[in-house]
Amino acid sequence: MRYGCCLSMVAEGPDKTGREFIKEAARIGYDYIELPLSGLGSLSEDAFHELKKQIKDAGITCEACNNFFPADMPLVGPRRKEEEILKYTELVLGRAERLGAEYVGLGSGASRNVPQGVPLDEGYRQLAGLMRQLGRIAEKKGITILIEPLRKEECNLIHTLTEARQLAEDTGSRNVKILVDYYHFCTEKETADHITGQTTDMLRHVHFARPDNRYYPTGEEHCSYKEFFHALKSIGYDSRISFEAYANNFSRDAEAALGLIKASVG
Repeated sequence: MRYGCCLSMVAEGPDKTGREFIKEAARIGYDYIELPLSGLGSLSEDAFHELKKQIKDAGITCEACNNFFPADMPLVGPRRKEEEILKYTELVLGRAERLGAEYVGLGSGASRNVPQGVPLDEGYRQLAGLMRQLGRIAEKKGITILIEPLRKEECNLIHTLTEARQLAEDTGSRNVKILVDYYHFCTEKETADHITGQTTDMLRHVHFARPDNRYYPTGEEHCSYKEFFHALKSIGYDSRISFEAYANNFSRDAEAALGLIKASVG
């Protein structure tokens, strides 16, 4: 396994990339960082070059990205602007490619939420059509987009691994797959057999956080994660796990979480 941390959840700086924690993530011993595409998209070209140099100087890599779309860029419904979406996607996937990222997660609950007055099946049809176009852009960049099931409180479309897989299959793109986020997985009361029903060709990435409050797991929560990781192992998953979590103290919590999960994965 390779272990990373999504810095957007702990970001304090104005660009919301979490870049202020890059050096510390490397010191703690993380294999990679996961940066927000929405943050990368807001940077000037000079600022992006500075970020790229900062990652290199820290001796760490950016192997994945999350937070695909900003909340004010709807993907479905009457307010969506397809040309703007595709132009933005070219920009951010281009920057992800230049950082060396292999995967980008599509959570973006606010963006993909089906607005009132639009039937859910129509929203799904619009999203699937858009994903086909995004998949073609991703293929050119050598990147795979990963559809993330989200809890109902954050989005009214795609809540389970089965639904995410169906959407990925409906795009017909080899560059659209899925990821599992443990926090959403638990909130939606999915069980281990929802993972054992997947394949590693489809399930490409894992996000992790405490299921009760979405913070870094440090051992204080007195619950076992072994069933979840056993299910991943049973399908041969041996790839990346990113902590997408809040922290009370990043250095302390991120270090404790890394040790805890390595022990749980065993």
